[in-house]
Amino acid sequence: MRTKVLAICSALMFTVAMTGMAFAEDCASGTVKSVDGQNVVVDCGGKDVKATGNAKVGDKVAVKDGKVTKAAKKKTEGC
Repeated sequence: MRTKVLAICSALMFTVAMTGMAFAEDCASGTVKSVDGQNVVVDCGGKDVKATGNAKVGDKVAVKDGKVTKAAKKKTEGC
């Protein structure tokens, strides 16, 4: 009986954790559409994401945990 309760609790906790991750609004990279003080709207491939931070319209940024960060540049390897 105790094993079944533990298994059910573990399954419920896993489901809740995955649901939270599914609803998180992160954006790998996008372009700033509008700025209103600290509030920024970023276009992430047709999906608008609201975040906070300092950015100018047209900047390439990334959104992580609702905050704007500079988009990571792709690194190229030399010879």
